[in-house]
Amino acid sequence: MMRRVLSRSWSGAYRPKPLCVVALCPLASARGEARGPWRRRVASPPAGLLVAVGFLLLLASVGTAHPWDFRDEVYTCGTAGMTLAELQSAGVTLVSHCPWTREWMEEARAHGIRGMPYISLYKVYDLSVAGADPNHPFWSAVAMNDHPEWVYIGPDGERKRPFNNTYYPKMFWQSCTNTPGIADAYCRGAAGIM
Repeated sequence: MMRRVLSRSWSGAYRPKPLCVVALCPLASARGEARGPWRRRVASPPAGLLVAVGFLLLLASVGTAHPWDFRDEVYTCGTAGMTLAELQSAGVTLVSHCPWTREWMEEARAHGIRGMPYISLYKVYDLSVAGADPNHPFWSAVAMNDHPEWVYIGPDGERKRPFNNTYYPKMFWQSCTNTPGIADAYCRGAAGIM
């Protein structure tokens, strides 16, 4: 017996549309229960099995829920010149683009604030530019000084700035993520922060 659902045609009229059930139950075709190219019959699973699977799915969704939800956070990008105590009193619970040091993270945790240092998987870093931080674990790992091939070269043959923005800070360049070694450098840099 084939199930039918209603679907709207381009004219807006409702018309019956066959529902393919074999896609939902791949065992049916393995058992040879499918009939014809458009008529597919599938034996109904026992009701007890459906109840058991439903219960396991419910249990798994309740038992493995992550305790943290980003929507519950009051977020700021950087500290905006405020101290951690001021951020705490403003109700801020998450700061991105923050210092990566263990000391800063411990102090932030004491104020009930989570820190999320900034990393970017589409940029490389030029350590020769004034203001570049050679001690930063992420940016020093993706430094282009020893790997100029990591910089994205556009169709015009020129190196490209992030977002093609000439005013972007001079130590950052777009990366060519299809270059050997750059993915490993991103992993090393992220591990250095953690």
